[in-house]
Amino acid sequence: LPAELPTQRGGVITGRVIYQDVYGNLVTNVAGARLLDPGATEVIIKGRSIHGLRRTFVDDGAEDTGHGRLVALVGSHGYLEVAVPNGSAAAFLEAADGEPVEVVVPAI
Repeated sequence: LPAELPTQRGGVITGRVIYQDVYGNLVTNVAGARLLDPGATEVIIKGRSIHGLRRTFVDDGAEDTGHGRLVALVGSHGYLEVAVPNGSAAAFLEAADGEPVEVVVPAI
């Protein structure tokens, strides 16, 4: 099956979770290269909002690195991921492959 590409209307990119890795991170089909202002990016999944993207799972500049908090970042394969440090975003959100994801990006 061909991979579904995300769509964009104005400042909102709509994508999907394409798989969850062995740690429960939710990998989307939204390319990190599309997210030009990580600090002003908002990710919405299952009614939860995540403000800003982290550089890594353990981001020293992040305000809260606590267990059980949703974070968003561009993973090693170059795509947006939703994660829970020291936990499973898939279990935390009860999310699976195909789950819609909205990414609000600032106007260029």
